[in-house]
Amino acid sequence: MVERPAARRRWPWLVLSGAFAVLLAGGLALRHYTRPATLTALLQAQARTYLDAELAVGSGAQYGFWPRLHVRLPEPSLRATGAASPIITARSLEVALPLASLWSGEYAIERLVLVAPTVDLDALEAWLAARPPTQGANLPNVRFALEVRDARILREGEVVAEAVDVTLASAGDVAAWLEQVRADPTSARLPPLTGSIRAERIRAGELRLEGVEMELRDGAR
Repeated sequence: MVERPAARRRWPWLVLSGAFAVLLAGGLALRHYTRPATLTALLQAQARTYLDAELAVGSGAQYGFWPRLHVRLPEPSLRATGAASPIITARSLEVALPLASLWSGEYAIERLVLVAPTVDLDALEAWLAARPPTQGANLPNVRFALEVRDARILREGEVVAEAVDVTLASAGDVAAWLEQVRADPTSARLPPLTGSIRAERIRAGELRLEGVEMELRDGAR
């Protein structure tokens, strides 16, 4: 009877110690498996392999849990290998990962979010024209979602679209569509996309459009 109160007093401390150990282990795993440098190196290698392009990011990358496990890479830019002008620059690139990455050590990207990117259409077209023919089987197996927030699109240094928001269910559809455009620049066939596109302003010659919204539905899905 004398030892029971002491046992009761020790019980909460044991629980707290166990919880602290679990949190510490989870924190160390998060630090190890979501090291921004490791993920950046992976993305850069894939850009060179599949796109023949160079991906650069700024310093001060961060990772976090909310609203999902993610790594935020500042000031990313993508340019064709050897090109002077980048195809895309952005304020940040957020890479969402599954929680399983904490213990598996494998990066299965769930979502990419580009914040405030600028897309240079001239650089994009030059990159597409210089790319060699790609067979469908050699296209990257890209199945993660893609989101673009507050984008600007340039043509010959002039803004032709701004405040553009894009949400796509699969970035792989974009890769296939770009290959289609590269193979046949005159093709007017729309890509099999699922998602939405919104733009506050679009300029094409004398044409001015405001408040443009498109909902995309691929019937094959």
